[in-house]
Amino acid sequence: AYPGFLQLLQRLDNESRRLRCIVWDEAHTLVDDVSYRTRLRTLPVVLRSAVKCPFVLLSATVPVEKETNFLQAFCTPHAAVLRAVTTRSD
Repeated sequence: AYPGFLQLLQRLDNESRRLRCIVWDEAHTLVDDVSYRTRLRTLPVVLRSAVKCPFVLLSATVPVEKETNFLQAFCTPHAAVLRAVTTRSD
């Protein structure tokens, strides 16, 4: 599915030890955009099997009621979830 990309990640993770973590910004798109990006559904499983480094998933728009599905989609049901108010004073 993503052979060149996976080979690069495996080389960085296993051989050279230069891959410290994978940061996925706007991570909610995996759950929200699967209707037109069907290949996104398989990416977390493929990545999890290819590399051992941690994932950092960033999103400001995952409601509490969707959190479990979101974490399951990334194969991380027991992840630490940090929430904070993002209201600005201006």
